[in-house]
Amino acid sequence: MPEVSRASVVLARTVKENSEREMVQLIKDIKRIGDGKSVTFGALFDDEQVQDFYEALIGTLKGAKKKKLIDFPGQFLLKGQHDKVEIILVEGGKPLKERKTTPLSAPISPVAPGMTKVAFRSAAIATKFSSSFSPRSSPKRNATCAGISNKDIIKPSDLPAILESMPRWCQTTCNGVPVIRYSFRAKDFASAMIFLNKVAEIAETEGHHPDLHLTNYREVGIILYTHKVKGVTPLDVALAKLIDKINVEPRVIR
Repeated sequence: MPEVSRASVVLARTVKENSEREMVQLIKDIKRIGDGKSVTFGALFDDEQVQDFYEALIGTLKGAKKKKLIDFPGQFLLKGQHDKVEIILVEGGKPLKERKTTPLSAPISPVAPGMTKVAFRSAAIATKFSSSFSPRSSPKRNATCAGISNKDIIKPSDLPAILESMPRWCQTTCNGVPVIRYSFRAKDFASAMIFLNKVAEIAETEGHHPDLHLTNYREVGIILYTHKVKGVTPLDVALAKLIDKINVEPRVIR
């Protein structure tokens, strides 16, 4: 067998094994974090152990649902919009409990008491852009993420030279971890949401995910590092270059 073909077979086997391992761990995490039968997406996503273990939690959830290990409404879950959606364990082809949470496709409710029309309009815009997001899967990129290791970490001393061609990004640390950061002020809330959802789509396509921040309704921040090895790797540099191609104007670099 040619070397390239042999390497492809080994890589495919590794990806499959990692995927199955993550699905087994997912069931354990749902039981640990939730009530033993289910957990909300927000609670699962925010768990520190979950953040450290999974390179692409959304992909693992989709795979587990396809294998009928879990059940949740829709095809994917989006942080911030679907935090209260319940992920229910499935055994023998049947969910372990009845779903009580609001369906994923539920429309926005009327303006709640105390909510201004401006605040309601902002919430509607956020939901509109989030619901229009359509992720894609890239087995090649997911395979690359699965094979990442500590030896791929870029030394902090080497980052300045790499970032010379990427002026929007700066080198910094987050909770003691070396990261690269990009922040700017969007024109308005809607522009910020458009940008963030484009970033989300790219991240899902690449199978590699940044930390996204939106404050003061239009202050956008992106932090990139490879969570699995707690450092900046070539995957982060590649994703940063793709993010740089997103055209949302005007924006002021901070």
